[in-house]
Amino acid sequence: MSLPPLTLVEDVPDAFAELADATRRRQAARPLRLAFSGGSAGRACLDAMTATEFDWTGVDFFLVDERCVPPDHPDSNARSLAEGLGDARARLGGFHLMSCEAGPEAYAAEIAAAGGAFDLVQLGLGPDGHTASLFPHSAALEVPNGTLVARNEDPTGNNRHPRLTLTYDAISRAALVVMTVFGAAKHDVLVALHEGADLPAARVVAPRLVVLVDRDAAGALPTVPLLSPLVD
Repeated sequence: MSLPPLTLVEDVPDAFAELADATRRRQAARPLRLAFSGGSAGRACLDAMTATEFDWTGVDFFLVDERCVPPDHPDSNARSLAEGLGDARARLGGFHLMSCEAGPEAYAAEIAAAGGAFDLVQLGLGPDGHTASLFPHSAALEVPNGTLVARNEDPTGNNRHPRLTLTYDAISRAALVVMTVFGAAKHDVLVALHEGADLPAARVVAPRLVVLVDRDAAGALPTVPLLSPLVD
């Protein structure tokens, strides 16, 4: 498997915010179901959205992954994303926290209660090729079909803390998945993916998968332009 063509944009978080707004407008008849990853990419994309006139009313906000740390811990994805939402959090239909204590089955039940599939999933890309908390050679890469959430750890220890993470199955059910990749530090892993490396990010599939990159990340790799958000 491999990623689709890289979509070159000037500013990845701003382009993501534009795609999110187009998604929201397309299906305004019901609340949007979003899932955000942690880390710098997720927070930057969220900050770009909250800087616009995005309509957060009734949105079901889920996490792509979470570290097994207390909710006030500096490494908590929920803490970072809640800070990014700011006052917009009060307008959400739900802010769905992942709880390692409650376990993956409890979070899968929350996803099912909200309709079972996301409208939009934001993913990052680690320098080791991981996305969500799906790490190379980790157990969550091979969970049974139908599993939506799994416990996982990085076998190398480079990514700290046990995690909960959405699985490939949960991600693949989303209408739109956007992988957000920016900065020169991500260039080497994009080259590896372009050359066919079997890294976790290469296994992501969805009805529509967009990989947003900036020039620093893409370098001389082939890219396509984002002509207009969600053009069919």
